[in-house]
Amino acid sequence: MQRRFSVMSEAAERISLTSALTLAAFGVEVSGERFAKELNTKHFGFTREEAFSKLTDALDALLQKADSGRLVLHGRFSREANADGTEEIARLPPDSALSYKAFDYRIDGLRFGDTALLWFSPTEDPYRQPSFARPNHYRDITVVRGQLRKFLGTGSSPYLQETKPQPLSGADLMAWWDGLSKEQKGMSREKLWELAKNSHPNHKVTRERVRRLGGPREPGRPKLAKK
Repeated sequence: MQRRFSVMSEAAERISLTSALTLAAFGVEVSGERFAKELNTKHFGFTREEAFSKLTDALDALLQKADSGRLVLHGRFSREANADGTEEIARLPPDSALSYKAFDYRIDGLRFGDTALLWFSPTEDPYRQPSFARPNHYRDITVVRGQLRKFLGTGSSPYLQETKPQPLSGADLMAWWDGLSKEQKGMSREKLWELAKNSHPNHKVTRERVRRLGGPREPGRPKLAKK
């Protein structure tokens, strides 16, 4: 039940527009300057042209779903080019996707104009900022993660494979277990699992592997938990 609740909570969580686009295009949630660095230098494991094509396709798909009303976007509207957004966060009108297509990662927003990835050049040529007929824009845009996965799917990339934690080896897991004190070994399996994950942040440790450590236990609460 707890696992199911956790999955449901994750699906209902709102993520930034930049994270949404990278999730749909590359299978990972990346935003801010980390996104800019990855797109400009490593291209999420693709060539520059391939990465830009995938991201542009994700942007087009997102705008189409938003225009249909099925994918709901929330954000702040502003009439000034560099304003923080003078209105409260609200749902973007579905038809706004027809006019606000220029993606600006710096504000997690969409500026008035044709489809574009602002601040980035799809080739090795220097970047040239397009001119906008109007300064209007939406910023601080978010989308529900579950909705995004439903309508756009989850992308894949070499970057995803490189950053995916590898399972902790059996030898390292046993060495960790042998190094625990008697009191620690007496903790609940759930707490032991949390301890194992915190002790190995760069590796994957499953609950089932931790449950098998130390052999079967007597039913009931852990001895240390009893009064």
